[in-house]
Amino acid sequence: MIRFIKNILDIKNILGMARALAPYPANELIIRSNGQGDLEFIPVYTGTLTIVQGANTNYYPDTLSGTGFIIPANEGDSITITGNITGLDMHGFDSDLLAVNDSLVDLKIAERLYIVDLRNADQIQNFTYDADEVDTLYAIADNAAQKDVCVAIITNSSVSNGTLWIDGAQAYAADVIAAAQAKGWRICYVR
Repeated sequence: MIRFIKNILDIKNILGMARALAPYPANELIIRSNGQGDLEFIPVYTGTLTIVQGANTNYYPDTLSGTGFIIPANEGDSITITGNITGLDMHGFDSDLLAVNDSLVDLKIAERLYIVDLRNADQIQNFTYDADEVDTLYAIADNAAQKDVCVAIITNSSVSNGTLWIDGAQAYAADVIAAAQAKGWRICYVR
């Protein structure tokens, strides 16, 4: 039975019906290493910040907000960050995935990042992007600020064969889709 389901899913991928990444919990910010070095970031937050990596859980008071964190990571390692994180500056490492939480307002990416998941980015407004290799974007386009961030990610990417995952019913989805089409990206619709 499992082999049958896997074969069906493989056929769907061949036919262009690729599977979307399952959504992450809205209060979690996820960073996954691609093995290029330690995960380095500066979070701005209030309250307690919780960082979970594997079996290790660490808690940080808001007196450390705005301070740089360096988390040793191997290829494929993920860290889950919870708390009222309103700002994130990712720098000094290459990352495979960033899944944004529902409280993030300001995002700065200064290194390679391949997959960006903004589906929970209800509050995002400001975005600075110095990296240029995003090839997969899970977009949100319910308001103009979210749309602007998604369009900036797409237009700043050097990748011409990326994939955009988007809910076409969102208010500003057409603008994000147009930016992706202009870059030659494949559009996948999700709900």
